[in-house]
Amino acid sequence: MAVVLERVTVTYKRCLHFYLLRKVFYGDQIAEFKYPHLLRSIHFDGPIPCHYFNSMVESLTNIREIELHMTSFCCLQASSLENLNWKRLKSLRIWGHRLTDGIFTTFYPSDKIVPNVLALLSNNFPSLSTYSVEYPFDIRDEKTVTQQIFSFLKRHPNVFKFKICVNISITDDATEFETVTDREWIKEAKTTSKRLNLKVLDIIVSSMRKVRLAKLWMAFVEQQRSLEAVTVLSFRIPPTMMASICENNWQTLKKMYISRFLMSSNNGRTTQIDCSILNRCVNLTNLTCEGMLSNFIEPGLINTSSLPKSLVHLEIGGLPLLHEDSHDLFFDLPELKHICLTDVGNSGGLGVSIQTMKQVIATRKILVITIYRSMCGEFPHAGIPNGDPSGETFISQRPYEILEFKLNESGYYENMRRQSIFDEDDLND
Repeated sequence: MAVVLERVTVTYKRCLHFYLLRKVFYGDQIAEFKYPHLLRSIHFDGPIPCHYFNSMVESLTNIREIELHMTSFCCLQASSLENLNWKRLKSLRIWGHRLTDGIFTTFYPSDKIVPNVLALLSNNFPSLSTYSVEYPFDIRDEKTVTQQIFSFLKRHPNVFKFKICVNISITDDATEFETVTDREWIKEAKTTSKRLNLKVLDIIVSSMRKVRLAKLWMAFVEQQRSLEAVTVLSFRIPPTMMASICENNWQTLKKMYISRFLMSSNNGRTTQIDCSILNRCVNLTNLTCEGMLSNFIEPGLINTSSLPKSLVHLEIGGLPLLHEDSHDLFFDLPELKHICLTDVGNSGGLGVSIQTMKQVIATRKILVITIYRSMCGEFPHAGIPNGDPSGETFISQRPYEILEFKLNESGYYENMRRQSIFDEDDLND
C-alpha cells in the first residue's frame, strides 16, 4: 500500500558539527519525491545542503505552504531561491525562533544568510495570502532586509495575514528617525501598508532596550483600516496607538493584544488609557492590554464601564485600576467568560477590593478568573466560601498573591489546581 504525503518536515539539528555529520545524516543519495505534485506543505529546519534543497523543491509545482528556519539558508545559494515557480503558494513563513544575537553572528553569520533571504523575497507568488518573517539581524542588515520586506509586500497586495518579528536591533541613539532619510523610511512604511488590506497583523519587537524599528512598524499598523485581529508587542508603545487602531478598525476588530505601553510621560506623570476609545468596537471579543509603569500611585486604565459589551476574554497587566473600575469589569460585561488581572494595584484604592471579590464569587457568572498581585486588602486566611449548599468549599489565595478559580459542573467556583512543572513520566525516568 502506497502512502501519500501532503506535508514533509526536513529537520537537522542546528549544531556546530553539521559539516562533519552531514554525510552521515543525508547519505549519498539525492532526496526526491515520487509524487511531488501531491505535496502541499514542506518545512525546513536547520542547515540544508544546497543540492538537497534543489532536488526537493524544484518539482514542487503544487506546494501551498513553505516554512524555512533562518539556519536553513546558511548553506544555500541565491540562485536556488530565485525565479521559483510556486504559483499556488499560499503561506510563506521565514522564522528564527530561539536565535539570539550571539548564536546568530557566531555560528550562522548574516553575510551567509541575508543574501539568500533577499533572493527568496525577490520572487512573486500570485496566490500568497499569509506571510510571516522573523529575523535576528544586527543593525547593519536591518535596513536592507526591511526594505526588501516592503518591496515584497507591495508585490503581494492580496496578503491578508502578516507577521513581523524582530528579535534584536538595538540602538541608544537619541536622534533616531530624525534625519531626512529616516523620515523617508517611515513614509515608505506607510505607503507599503496602504497597499494592503490586512485582516490579521502581528508586530513583535522583542528587545529589552530601545528598539530602532519599533517606531517604523507602529507607523505601518496605523495605516490599516480593516483589521480583525492585531498584536503589537514592542517597547515604548504610546497609549495613543490603541486609540488609532480602534478609530481605524472599529467596524472589523475582534481581537486586540497590545503589550508594553509606555505609561510615563516626560514629566513623570502616568499617561492614562481611557477605555472610552474602545466603545465603538462592538465586535471586539478578546482584549489584552499590558503596560510598563514607573509607579502604582495613579490609575493606568480608566472608565472601564465603557468597554464594549461584546468582550468574552479580557487580560489586563501592569495598568492599575481604581476599585470602581475593577468592579465594573466583573459586572458590566455580560458576555465575559475569562478574565485575568495582573499587577493592577493592591493598595490605596487601586486593584480589586475584597468586597468585589465576595460579590463575584456569590454571583457565579464568569467561567475562569485569575488574579495576580492585585487584591487590595488582606485576603481572608480561611478563604471566601463558594456558597455551594451541597458541599461548601473556600476560594483561597495561594502564595505570591495568586488567586485562580473556575466554575465547576455544579455551577459553583472551585480553586484551580496548579500543574507540576515536571511531567509524571519525567519523574519515573
